[in-house]
Amino acid sequence: MEVVDGLKSIAERLDISLARLALARVLHQAGVTGAIAGRSSQHVRENAAAAPVKLSTAHLAEIERILERRGGVVKL
Repeated sequence: MEVVDGLKSIAERLDISLARLALARVLHQAGVTGAIAGRSSQHVRENAAAAPVKLSTAHLAEIERILERRGGVVKL
């Protein structure tokens, strides 16, 4: 829950959902041009809404620190 709470805090500050934050983070990874998650039309709309989310280097660093504490960073 520590990871979720930390990421929720970032999402709340950006006024976006946790899912949108997760997808935005994936889209900010070098070499990633798209991310697909979910099967319903509602999920597709939520996923598409992550594309314009701009995460600063400070946001990305904070996310990485949170994930590293739990060993959950996936480098692409």
